[in-house]
Amino acid sequence: MDQSFVADLGRDRAATAIVAAVTDLAHVLGLSVTAEGGETRVQRDAVVALGCDFLQGYDVAAPMNDVAFAAFARQHQK
Repeated sequence: MDQSFVADLGRDRAATAIVAAVTDLAHVLGLSVTAEGGETRVQRDAVVALGCDFLQGYDVAAPMNDVAFAAFARQHQK
């Protein structure tokens, strides 16, 4: 999910409708959805409520190099 839609979650009903519709369509097609640009807790809560499967953005973690990412991934494995 493009960050331009995620950025407006909680402020723009149209953005919420688009994220919900695209997420629902992706799930019907058997796809998972990654929301890009989750910078705030409000955005994170919104994408979770709308059913997005993954979130990328500063609310999750700051950009990092490959070594830092490998350590981050090990800490956050399910």
